[in-house]
Amino acid sequence: MPGRRRAPVKRSRTRKTARRAEAFPLILRIEQPLTDAINFAQALYLMGFGLISHHEAGGDAIVALAHETGKRLEAVKDIWNEVLREKRSPKRSPPRRRNFA
Repeated sequence: MPGRRRAPVKRSRTRKTARRAEAFPLILRIEQPLTDAINFAQALYLMGFGLISHHEAGGDAIVALAHETGKRLEAVKDIWNEVLREKRSPKRSPPRRRNFA
């Protein structure tokens, strides 16, 4: 005779809102470092142009690196702003498609 089958025990799960509420302060802590990184990239950009204007070697490479870094950081900042907007508004809208070129 086969053994008795018992109904599976339902496990209590934490609600998504509780998990999201815990993560929100962690998410907010990224804003200041992101702004600092953008400012550092702009400072490198200016330093590179200073080297170019004084005919020093390496200025072009610094400007190119700072320009590319700045573009990527601006893309991250745009995504960050979308996350904050989504977090603050109760409405859910479909995610906007981004162009990373």
